[in-house]
Amino acid sequence: MSCGGKKLSPLRSIFLFCIALILPVSAFSQGASGPLTRAQVLQHLSDLESVGYRPSEASSLRYPYDIEAAEARLAEKKREENERNQPLPDVQSATSTVPSTAVTPDGEP
Repeated sequence: MSCGGKKLSPLRSIFLFCIALILPVSAFSQGASGPLTRAQVLQHLSDLESVGYRPSEASSLRYPYDIEAAEARLAEKKREENERNQPLPDVQSATSTVPSTAVTPDGEP
């Protein structure tokens, strides 16, 4: 049995070495936007507080649920603000370009 264990030891160390090389790369990948600045993090916290999140009152047991609920409320608030800021379609110009198809009693348009 000890011989089998010694054969696995180099294989195990190679495997762990490969994992050790891969993990830091995937842990630090942030995507196209890059890491957030301190000002961006503070702004996000301020936005969360504006929808009712209170970090000083957060319980360690409820933390994941509290922050997720605040994130959902913030997303809803931003969606509503985006809808409010979108320009309304110009109804008058849309109806004025429709040709008239009214027919007179004589059958003439």
